[in-house]
Amino acid sequence: MTEEGTLLPPQKYFHVYVYAKLRDPASTVYNPQAGQTITNYMYNSSQATYGWDGFDVTDKSSEMRTLVQLTPYVPKVELQKVFNSSAAVSSLFMNETATVTLRLYETANNVMMAPDTINGLRLVDLLPRNVEYVSGSSRYVNYSSNPDNAFPYTSLEPRVEPNFTPDGRTALIWDFPTLYARSTTGGGYYFYLNFSVRATATTEPGENVNDGYAIWDNNAVPTAGDQVQQVQVAARATADTMDLNGDGNETELIGHQAAKFNFVPSAELIIFKSVKGNLDNTFVGTGGRVYIGGPAEYRVTVLNKTDTPVTSATILDVLPHVGDYNIAPDINGAYAPRGSTFPVTLTGPVVAPAGFAVS
Repeated sequence: MTEEGTLLPPQKYFHVYVYAKLRDPASTVYNPQAGQTITNYMYNSSQATYGWDGFDVTDKSSEMRTLVQLTPYVPKVELQKVFNSSAAVSSLFMNETATVTLRLYETANNVMMAPDTINGLRLVDLLPRNVEYVSGSSRYVNYSSNPDNAFPYTSLEPRVEPNFTPDGRTALIWDFPTLYARSTTGGGYYFYLNFSVRATATTEPGENVNDGYAIWDNNAVPTAGDQVQQVQVAARATADTMDLNGDGNETELIGHQAAKFNFVPSAELIIFKSVKGNLDNTFVGTGGRVYIGGPAEYRVTVLNKTDTPVTSATILDVLPHVGDYNIAPDINGAYAPRGSTFPVTLTGPVVAPAGFAVS
């Protein structure tokens, strides 16, 4: 309030700030049955009376009313994923790399407020079969509005687990103990996590799907007895059927988003080998599991990715034995040790497709 006779010079203005708080916070609650109606609005009114110096004009009075809307506090976040900085489907050739970005995002309507936190966050990225992670490529940065921000991109290597799924997909895993609330109330990102992948000669031609998942401890629907604030999945929620955090709960909802790319194979003849141990569910490129003395099955695959039929091919396969060497020399003409630690023997005859001879 200003004193009577106070003058405001032409083309000038002033601000009046009024700080208020709820008179009875415990009794001021959101009414879910009312929705977005006046029941959940708090109104504030102000009035001004003024005149003009030197003019015989009747004083004028004006009033302005604003409101604050009560909304329920339901913090939610979602995992977002892009491939080569775009939602569009990219194309990759053999040995070409691409950048994958994982982001954790919250909307303005579901912002998590301090001192609440996201606890035990785990990110899992499932690579398509026969797609490689580029070692040392993972870079992480907290977004600028995150209070524990580190602006430069820092190295944050994942734990790499081959054959994570029964069909032989590799998993990249990152763990974060605590993620703090952002310092702004608008929607925004908590972090960016970038890493590179490489297509190989044995990558499946055509469409390949790369799945990303985000799971954290306090992700349940809130209840009255909660000791910590629950933070739910905002979009693309899916059941944790693979039990990615190992808590035994395969029905909890976790964040998910997939990115796709098309692999364009080179026009060449490709030969590769896979193995299925008695502890494996399917053939895998590396890391087959078998107990000592147990059976394992090798499979040699020949892919003709040219436009011309191949009329003949010779395949040389040497079984492992202690003290063995590579069957092809390196660029210096040397045969490097293979490092086999136990012998492998045939359990029966090798069966080849029709038209091929085994000797």
